[in-house]
Amino acid sequence: MKTSKQLMENFNYLTDPIAVGKYGERFAGLEAFVAAMGANMELDFVFNHIRWYLGPAKRGYILSKDDGQWTHPFNSIDEILNYDFNGLNIRQNWSEIFINEL
Repeated sequence: MKTSKQLMENFNYLTDPIAVGKYGERFAGLEAFVAAMGANMELDFVFNHIRWYLGPAKRGYILSKDDGQWTHPFNSIDEILNYDFNGLNIRQNWSEIFINEL
């Protein structure tokens, strides 16, 4: 299993797409998701039938559900990739993410 650092090293920010699909609604790969996080992009996406917001914080990243009432901090991208989203994790199920906004 590659670390987020190894995944970022395999992504070319100048030529590799982050989003694909007719409307840019899907990540091109796990590397693209990690690259977006590494670039401190704020992500608005649906994963496992729930809308999520993920973005940079003072230290690390913050994840919240669509209503903003629930939040969870992360110290690293690897923590985000392995986090249990009601039985799924991004590391293994990245292709099921539907992007609302980057």
